[in-house]
Order: sequence, then C-alpha cells, then structure tokens
Amino acid sequence: MRCWSPTGPRCWSIGSPALNLFHVGAIVNFACIVAAIVPLRSPRPANWRLKHYYFISWSYVSLMSAAATEIVVRVLPLTTRGQVGLVALVLSIVTMTIAYVLIGKYRPPAEAPPLSAKLAEQSGVPS
Repeated sequence: MRCWSPTGPRCWSIGSPALNLFHVGAIVNFACIVAAIVPLRSPRPANWRLKHYYFISWSYVSLMSAAATEIVVRVLPLTTRGQVGLVALVLSIVTMTIAYVLIGKYRPPAEAPPLSAKLAEQSGVPS
C-alpha cells in the first residue's frame, strides 16, 4: 500500500512483508526485554539485578534512538534514502554513546555476598 506524505518519501507501507532495519530493531528490543525478565524468575541468579538493569536499559535506549531518528527524519527536509540512513546511523551512534556513559554511571552496585559467607571466610571455613 502506497501512501502520500507531505514530508516526503518517509511514508512506510503498512503491513509490508519486507523485513527491514526497523523490524530487526524491534526484534532486538523484544529480545532485550525477554532477557531482562528471565533473571527475575526464581531461583534468581547471584547477579540478577545487574543483568536486569543492563537489558532493560539497552531496551530503553533502542526505543529512544528510534524515537529521535523518527523525529529528526520527519522534521528535516530529507529527500533520499541515503540521507535518512545517514541520519539514522549518526543519531544511533550518538544515542548509544550517551547511553553507554549513563548506564555505566548509574549501574547498581555489585551484590554483596551473604553474611554467612563472610562469617565462614573469617573463621577459615571454605564456602
């Protein structure tokens, strides 16, 4: 289905059977969400908070990158697919660079071993 858009050639056909970069991004985002939910199931692994944090954070980053790309592509007078692709690439790199710094800065602290393990260590008993 072709449609007319006052902003140029950015109107995508709805229900297009062709797999494109946006479909791949949506699949990766879904995989990040599933990977973030898996550590929440019991029994929880030792570092479940960190795994959950990273996967949810990168899922959110991919959504923000897609939103920024969509806004810029709709606002700027881009006429070719090459220009749209270049804008998407640059915005994705900028978004991911900023996210890498922020995700590293605000990551949760490493989980401390349980108190019983600390006491066993002090008494010389191997855990």
